[in-house]
Amino acid sequence: MYRTQSDASALDVANAIRSLAVVKERLAQVDQARQLWQDAHNQYAALNVVEGTAEAAAHLGRLTLNQ
Repeated sequence: MYRTQSDASALDVANAIRSLAVVKERLAQVDQARQLWQDAHNQYAALNVVEGTAEAAAHLGRLTLNQ
């Protein structure tokens, strides 16, 4: 949805992806959560948002350990 909005900032898109990743992770939809966290990580890294990049990396690590 956000990706098609021309007025959505890149940070808004990253935050929206993060929110969906949280939901998918809580619903134990691990594959979808992992993909979304990876996407959020990439978005935050491209924007140099250290906190977002670190949070996404932490979630990716936990999801990998819990496989």
